[in-house]
Amino acid sequence: MQEASDPLKGAELISCAKSIAIHGSEAAAKACGYGDDIAAFEESLDQACEEAGIHIQGLEDLVNRDQVKAMRQREAP
Repeated sequence: MQEASDPLKGAELISCAKSIAIHGSEAAAKACGYGDDIAAFEESLDQACEEAGIHIQGLEDLVNRDQVKAMRQREAP
């Protein structure tokens, strides 16, 4: 996990956010080095995605079907 003083940027941020997106903005912000500053995380993610030519409306756009499937399997009784 990244320190809040050294948040990820660019492609590293996108990769980190994508890997934990299914757990929500709070978890992704912490994992990517933004601590509790969700607004700064979302702003940096929007900027990184824009620079990479990736169009998202929110973190949930980075969740892929495999993550959803895995989450459902873990939650199943």
